[in-house]
Amino acid sequence: MATNIYLVRHGETDWNRDRRYHGSTDLEMNPRGLDQIRALGERFAGKHFDAVYSSPLGRARATAEAVVGDRDIPIAVEPGLVELGFGSWEGLSHEDLVKQEAGTYFDWLADPVEQSPPGGESIGEMARRAGAAIRSMVEAHPDGSVLAATHAGPIRVILCDALGLDLRNFLRIVLDPGGLSIVTYWGEQGAVRLVNDTSHWRGR
Repeated sequence: MATNIYLVRHGETDWNRDRRYHGSTDLEMNPRGLDQIRALGERFAGKHFDAVYSSPLGRARATAEAVVGDRDIPIAVEPGLVELGFGSWEGLSHEDLVKQEAGTYFDWLADPVEQSPPGGESIGEMARRAGAAIRSMVEAHPDGSVLAATHAGPIRVILCDALGLDLRNFLRIVLDPGGLSIVTYWGEQGAVRLVNDTSHWRGR
């Protein structure tokens, strides 16, 4: 029995557009982001899902709602799917951090798996909670199709785990807003079927 997990990243926000660290700040999607998730909903209009999960943040919940549409599928909030917590760095750009606290910032960039931003969490911590969330979904739906509306960070660590990649490859996986990735699980063994497909909104 196989479980297919459809990992969808929320649509664009202004901070995504401006390349600011987003984290757990609960910003709404901008008009482009809303158009991206409308296209995602159209893509999945005829798709059956056995379950739908969402990060607690509003932009992810709105993405799940766009896919579910008027179908009677409850959306379960899964805290393990929330974005990496950037603490006091949320809302700041790479350029801001280079100017304001270069030493701490470059130390984190050198080892983000174990180190965390001030008041935030490490990639290793995020990977553990996101991995636990995925295992719970697979156990609950051992032969089903599951939608998980989430963020770039959790999707990256989930893909790293399925591919057997060291988490230090985290930032080498490009994920666009409104993108789709798919991982199939046979128990704890995962295989990646699709990464960052944005064909549903490209060219709109």
